Amino acid sequence: MIYPWHKKQWDELRANLDRLHHALLFSGPPGCGKAVFAEDFARSLLCRCPGAAGEACGVCPSCRWIEAGNHPDFRRIVPEASAESVSGEAAEGVSVARKPRSSQIRIEQIRSLGDLTSVGTHQSGRRVVVVRPAEAMNPHTANAFLKLLEEPPSSTYFILITGDPARLLPTLRSRCRKLGFGKPDAGEAVAWLAQQGIPEPDLALRAAGGMPLEAARWADPGYRSLFDWFIGQLADGAAVDAVGVAAAWEARNRGRAEEPGGPALSTLVIWLQRWLFDLISCRMGGGPVYFAGARQVLEKIASRSLLTALFGCYNEAIAFRRVDEHPLNARLFMEDMLSRYARALPAAGSR
Repeated sequence: MIYPWHKKQWDELRANLDRLHHALLFSGPPGCGKAVFAEDFARSLLCRCPGAAGEACGVCPSCRWIEAGNHPDFRRIVPEASAESVSGEAAEGVSVARKPRSSQIRIEQIRSLGDLTSVGTHQSGRRVVVVRPAEAMNPHTANAFLKLLEEPPSSTYFILITGDPARLLPTLRSRCRKLGFGKPDAGEAVAWLAQQGIPEPDLALRAAGGMPLEAARWADPGYRSLFDWFIGQLADGAAVDAVGVAAAWEARNRGRAEEPGGPALSTLVIWLQRWLFDLISCRMGGGPVYFAGARQVLEKIASRSLLTALFGCYNEAIAFRRVDEHPLNARLFMEDMLSRYARALPAAGSR
């Protein structure tokens, strides 16, 4: 589906379809929907019976082949760690926990594209290759991919998706036509969330940092339950039981076959980081940015806290974000994270 906040980008690409650049770079923050947009646009390029706005019909043989994962002219290049997710949703918002796998796109994956581009297209149509996230290519892989862009195969379109274009090789960026995706208008996003039946859409959007696809996860009772539970633990401030919370989180996720490990640990780290941001904002005289519904609790904790301690803990949360995808022991990781949070706050009864 084409989200309302993507209409401008969609119309721009469709208007230039006859002179479409062979390499497109879609960039924007997590949760804005750029990966979903890329999948939709790729499908539209291969669809035999596109709709009035150019959207894929979803029922023609080409659309069904893509859905089944066996279209001869379509290829997704993703890290092994995210190979299970093909719709784009997990790459955008809150992911699910997995066993440690490679988080890089391997050079062999790029070289395998030679098999795709060395033969003619199916029924003389187009080929489409989606690469996400593009920053998962290390320098060797990126250079191999660059050679493809320097001598692009006929009727082949490469769509790169990134949340951090600065991490791409400058030469790679220069070979692509860039299309930016930002945070949608809040009113538009809230209206869309309400149409999807999301409870408390305004609060959900704020808690998601203004990103509607992440906010849409509130429709999942399990996700909302985890969110309320974890924020409730943070609201205990210095009294939070780090060991108990880590054990409870592990127990909540045990045996969930549909989402092994449940929502990824990185999800909880993001929530902690946003909570700390709101504590800092309240301590400096502002209001909460993310958790408006917890304003009184935030102001109470912040009023007793040292600003330097809050900033220190916030910086530690940023450091945790760098390693939260594949910790050696998730339970110990969470214990350490919450213990640091508790130590940064004054005990009840102190200043």
